[in-house]
Amino acid sequence: MKTIGFLLLFAVSGAAYAQFEDPLDVAALTLAAPAKAPITALTHAGPLLVGVGMRGLIVSSADGGVTWTQQPSPVQSDLTAVTFVGPATGWIVGHDGVILATKDGGKTWKKQLDGRGAATEFAAHYQRLVDAGSEEGSALLMQTHLNYKDGPSLPYLDVCFTDEETGYAVGPFGMIAVTRDGGSSWLPWLEHVDNPDFVTLNAIRKVGDTIFIVGEQGLVFRLDSESQRFLRVSTGYAGTFFGLTGEGQTVIAFGLQGTVYRSADGGRQWQSIAMPSRPAVTAGAAIGKHSFVVANANGELYRSSDDGLSFSASGVGAGAPATAVEPQDGKLVYASSDGLSLVKSGATPGSNTAASRAGEPAAKRILAAASRPQ
Repeated sequence: MKTIGFLLLFAVSGAAYAQFEDPLDVAALTLAAPAKAPITALTHAGPLLVGVGMRGLIVSSADGGVTWTQQPSPVQSDLTAVTFVGPATGWIVGHDGVILATKDGGKTWKKQLDGRGAATEFAAHYQRLVDAGSEEGSALLMQTHLNYKDGPSLPYLDVCFTDEETGYAVGPFGMIAVTRDGGSSWLPWLEHVDNPDFVTLNAIRKVGDTIFIVGEQGLVFRLDSESQRFLRVSTGYAGTFFGLTGEGQTVIAFGLQGTVYRSADGGRQWQSIAMPSRPAVTAGAAIGKHSFVVANANGELYRSSDDGLSFSASGVGAGAPATAVEPQDGKLVYASSDGLSLVKSGATPGSNTAASRAGEPAAKRILAAASRPQ
């Protein structure tokens, strides 16, 4: 009986194993209501809006966020960020170290990189530095092995391209990759960031002429164009920044416990901005000259019309916690774990004053935090 039981257990386990499909190798499922599914990021692609979400979901809107169409996606990995450098050319990043690219406005997407390939390629890159006698090569190689020790699951959390050739992707434990050829090849760039403790990098944006990274422990980095290094800038804040936005010389960084910091000189000096409430600020956008909007984990919207010096309530209520906001024709497209809605200026996501509703946002956003491989 023990032998039979063991064989049955082996057969069941074998069948379950045989059914496993790597999300990197399986196309996203078609959803009946994609705009009601969790959306994690939004951007414009010319006149189009493009959003990404869980299990490889990609959606687009050609009518300003009123209706949404699901687009084919080659993976079922959770997607975390999307960017375009024009109406045709864009990139998406996500879990399992995946990077997708499009050249036709998001109608089709192709995989450029994933964590399986990066584990080998990035380690080989730093091994060459070690072999060449690099003093920091050993630490960089060790960190790369640590990041991929448990497989390719670590995500890229954000992506930024300055043109059709040059782009950056950032993520947990100091992960950063760069491309100079539109993503045909990617290289690790740990040695180009003033981040010796490999602190998690949550977001990367170009504001004005400068590229910024924000992350945990209040870290802000500015890319120095001459040295091609991301140099650390002191803000006086020790908590987590989730993201940033800005316009011209004004940069707004936001994070835990209602934290908002502002720089008026291109990120060199920073000041704390008092907010009316304390929930984590999870999304933000520039919405016009000297105007910004941020959204928090209570689904509250706050607007600034004085270049980020102060924020006042633009919608307070029981909306879903924001994952992204994007301006659209005087309104806001609001993304959450419960989908997408188009809200009027001064309206609360999920309230009766919503101009159009692509989803029914009402639930709590889950802010996923990766765990350091052991």
